[in-house]
Amino acid sequence: MLIVETIAKIRRLHFTEGKGIKTICRDLKLSKKVVRKVIRTGITEFTYTRTVQPRPKLGAWLGELNRLLEVNAARASRERQSLTQLYEELSGLGYPLRQVVRSPLRSCRPAPMMPSTSVSMISCSTASAMPRRKSP
Repeated sequence: MLIVETIAKIRRLHFTEGKGIKTICRDLKLSKKVVRKVIRTGITEFTYTRTVQPRPKLGAWLGELNRLLEVNAARASRERQSLTQLYEELSGLGYPLRQVVRSPLRSCRPAPMMPSTSVSMISCSTASAMPRRKSP
């Protein structure tokens, strides 16, 4: 997606400095199609908004998968099922594919217990405790 500054650079290079489309493409590492579109139209911003996120493989099974994930998240950490076990349960219900699409499953992983500042403090303290190499 192009931002306003890039569109302004393209127009400035073409109209004020007189550079050609091919030269602009090489300088800014853009395709000819994009540069041509910016030069020929008066649009100052290009946007694309997707209305529906397609999930063709999950489709009707998305609701059932979300239910399984919610039940699994409510369990104690020792009793939680692995992703393979969740897949086997989903395929036992009639899920036709051999592989589970992993993207919605990533969101069910537990968040780290420590805040990021303490993690960086720990990593700094361990790094400073490491022995240093002697310079020759």
